Amino acid sequence: MRALIRPDRSDRLAWLGLSGLAAIAVVLGTGVWVGLRAEDPGAIPQRLINACLLISQSVAESFWSWTTAHPMVALVLIFLGASMAWAVLRLGLSLLAGWRLGRRVSRYEAGQFPILDRALGLAPEVRPSRIRIFRGMTPEAFTLALIRPKICLSAGLVQSMTEAEIQVVLRHEYAHVVALDPLRLATVRLLADFLWFLPVTRILTDAFSGLAELRADERAVAAGSDALELASAIVKTARGASPGLRLAPALGGLALVEQRVMRLLGRERLIPLRISWGSALASGLMIVALVGLLISPAFGAARAHSADPMAAMHSMMMNCARESAVGFDHPMNPNHCGESGRVPAMVRKGIGI
Repeated sequence: MRALIRPDRSDRLAWLGLSGLAAIAVVLGTGVWVGLRAEDPGAIPQRLINACLLISQSVAESFWSWTTAHPMVALVLIFLGASMAWAVLRLGLSLLAGWRLGRRVSRYEAGQFPILDRALGLAPEVRPSRIRIFRGMTPEAFTLALIRPKICLSAGLVQSMTEAEIQVVLRHEYAHVVALDPLRLATVRLLADFLWFLPVTRILTDAFSGLAELRADERAVAAGSDALELASAIVKTARGASPGLRLAPALGGLALVEQRVMRLLGRERLIPLRISWGSALASGLMIVALVGLLISPAFGAARAHSADPMAAMHSMMMNCARESAVGFDHPMNPNHCGESGRVPAMVRKGIGI
């Protein structure tokens, strides 16, 4: 499956990729909810004193009985729980790495780099208060923080680029700041780590990251920057990108770098997006299988609670016999025998009387 995306649709398709991953997570979450509500796993004592004494035993017994009754559902729940724990752990490590990196950057002060001062004058929409400098000789630029992102530039980038290149880098990173791309990227990576077992997840994640970069390129050029200067800056920073668990828009690998440069040079106007039929089919079947296993107890409980006419009549007759033995009579209640001894309407309808 190969699609060609127009540049003006890149932002909408970036959100589409995020929405697709979120929809898959919601579907699996709904299946978990239905599976857990299918049967009553046991009542936990209501009193606090008894709860303090018996809650551990009650929970353990309830979990064990429910697990033995639904082993496949329990395995799916454990699998999804472990996947979510892994995703949360990865997100926590990324946040920790960002916090450590944030301690190494310093607020930019006017006069620190005269060439950066002139570049900021050419890009008035970028406020100097958002600029951060960190000591490093490799040319590198990225946005940091989730809620109020900051533009981080390395000292090596400022010293190795021209004034026009720094200007276009500032506008590119400012586009990430305005779009809150670090927050969106963190959400995408959390969903991707949670749904790592779906083949289509990696494709959608790479597509989202790539489209975010392409959109930032377009906005930088639309703001008045030169496309050739941006292409030159991309090539210079490609070697300075450092791997790691950083919640910042990345270059996306050499393939995306080449694609961005080709588009800026005007040789490629459309963005290819490839999703193989095999990956899509495998992901769909896996989702259906997991959701089916999760909601299977609900169907089993529904069948178990469906009224069997003969069983209902037998239960009614036994109740009538017990009531007659103790002298109770309910002539006005159609669900009891009373003096007429008639069969309830529900049972009559069920057995064809």
